[in-house]
Amino acid sequence: MKAPHRVRADLHNHAANIRQFNSLIDVMASRLGEDGILGLLDFFEHRHFSRVAQLPGYERSWLDDRQGAFYVNEKRIVVIGGQELETQDGELVAIGLPLKARLERGRSLEDALKWSKGNGAITLAVHPFYIDGIGPALEKRPALLDYVDAVEVFNPCANFWLPAPPFLGCRHANIKALRFYQEVTATRTRPIGACCSSDSHYLSGLGTSFTVLPLPDKQDFNRSLAAGVRTATPADLVKTPTIRHAARHIGAIALPILMDKLTGRRA
Repeated sequence: MKAPHRVRADLHNHAANIRQFNSLIDVMASRLGEDGILGLLDFFEHRHFSRVAQLPGYERSWLDDRQGAFYVNEKRIVVIGGQELETQDGELVAIGLPLKARLERGRSLEDALKWSKGNGAITLAVHPFYIDGIGPALEKRPALLDYVDAVEVFNPCANFWLPAPPFLGCRHANIKALRFYQEVTATRTRPIGACCSSDSHYLSGLGTSFTVLPLPDKQDFNRSLAAGVRTATPADLVKTPTIRHAARHIGAIALPILMDKLTGRRA
């Protein structure tokens, strides 16, 4: 019996520094391979996905009328959008949102999870025990796990640690995330997957860490991708820890956070 086709999915990334569409797709075709899936998430008010979708280059087509993902047929790459939501309890990733769907920052974690699911998104608890992770909130309110599709048990940026704020409580964040996933899956009947992502803002980091999933059905992409995400295990992860990439990521997010503090949008 022929084994089911499996694909590489790097679902948690940003694109602030991507300017050339064809270069992005060429590199992703090389790193993620045939039918690979790249997630590009909006972050704060930065509309990374819609901006990249409009760049000139290879022909692409939306997978459905929600315009949450597009397919580059020539290179056989899917790019899926979404939003990294800033909630009162930390950051949550919602993958596969409709193009125009947007949730303002500062909502409760429960509201953000229910809003995401109401919009057909795949929800990821990213870097759950790193800076702005929702792991502690999920430990206190495990019922919210009913709305979570996967726990990001490895994030290369979460390897970056210093004995100073805001890193003090974040040491061994990936180990804590894996332990949390193992505890959750041992006690719950609803499947929750494990995933890992590059969490990169730069082309050099995109597609370097990923989750191997069953090939989603492009006619029902979000639903079939969600089903694959929920059944992924740590054995399906390809992890590339790099301190240089982590340091660049910290630098990329430090400036918008600093500007938010100066303008009063963030306490």
